[in-house]
Amino acid sequence: MQDENEEYRRLLNTVADQPGIASTVDIGRAIAEGKHRQRVRRMRVVAATAGVSAVAVMAIPFALQSIDRKPVGLASAAPSAPASATPTAKAGFQTRPYDRSGTRALPASCTPRKLAVPGGNGIQSYVTNVDPSGLYATGRIYDDDQNPVIWRDGHPTQISMGGDDDMLQDATSKGDAVGFSYRSDGPQAQAYVGGVLTKLRGGSAEASGINERGAISGFLDEGRTRTAVTWPSAASDPVRLAVPEGTLRAMANDIDEDGTIVGNIVRFLPNNGRIAYVWYPDGTAQALPTPVWEGQYATDFDARSISNGWVTGYVTLAQKRSAGVRWDLVTGKVMVLDGLEWSNDVSRFGWIVGMNTHQDAVMTDGVNTVPLTALYAKPEYGMNWGEAISDDGLTIVGHNDDKSYDGLQRAVIWKCK
Repeated sequence: MQDENEEYRRLLNTVADQPGIASTVDIGRAIAEGKHRQRVRRMRVVAATAGVSAVAVMAIPFALQSIDRKPVGLASAAPSAPASATPTAKAGFQTRPYDRSGTRALPASCTPRKLAVPGGNGIQSYVTNVDPSGLYATGRIYDDDQNPVIWRDGHPTQISMGGDDDMLQDATSKGDAVGFSYRSDGPQAQAYVGGVLTKLRGGSAEASGINERGAISGFLDEGRTRTAVTWPSAASDPVRLAVPEGTLRAMANDIDEDGTIVGNIVRFLPNNGRIAYVWYPDGTAQALPTPVWEGQYATDFDARSISNGWVTGYVTLAQKRSAGVRWDLVTGKVMVLDGLEWSNDVSRFGWIVGMNTHQDAVMTDGVNTVPLTALYAKPEYGMNWGEAISDDGLTIVGHNDDKSYDGLQRAVIWKCK
């Protein structure tokens, strides 16, 4: 039987490579999510051998289009120097001050446990984020449908969002959360604040992040384009974020506690590559420094998460290979972590969680690496990865593939010390 990863890669790469179309498909995350959803929902995607048009994307469940990958990975699970080069600063990049006092060393070890799931051992679970304190986590479970869930100290509460494909994407230390509900007319951004679910203003949209002040990042889905926005609160109209003239598409992926937002823009480039971008609370914005990997300036790189001025994301080469990236808004320096396939999230100390090139979950500070111990034996083609990290770096959430259940994906929480 053909490897499921390869099946999705071939289909999605064909779509992403269509000339003149800025791809909204995040191939790596689509593969990871789609691999497991295929087992649960027995999804079938049919494409003509002559090529797949953009219309074919509509045959793929929305989660495959909308859940953008935050690449992960490190080459080994022992202390190492995963960066491919010394961090470099971009001339002309406008740096910003952040309080970096209290920096500490990486924890020595991290102990995993399963995030509880209603319905028993045979239910797949997916975790998307953890709040800054490490108390709340967001995600969903896959029983007869896709049900959003908020875990508090590892115990789940299901949240009904009323759509066909619903997801909570981020949470605060009060247990407020944001995400989207997919319906026949497109995605609907929603906020769960004070125990009440509210549709965000702006029409078809997704919410990607929320900070402790209640400000929200996300984007408007406007047909063939997407527009990066922020909602100052769950009751506010969306505010469009400034982009350079000629921008085809912009997405806001995360928001820091001071209101700084990171994401990407796509301009009229030959390959429609993403450019990592940062928007500041004062209304100014700029491209993040271009990573250099294996002697090549990146033409596709994205910013996925931000904490205390540390930004993590990824870079891809033309061969669809990816590596982790970390930017520092204080110095303007960029570091490529070529031992990481995915770099999903970053703590206030600059520690990154993700997945290494052996498809194992890890945490790194850019020099040393801590393996995130697997809770379940991994199948031959399985993947384990860290998805999100608390501010203090001592709570991590992510996933293990469970060999004993045919590679069933399970949401896991690690406590580090």
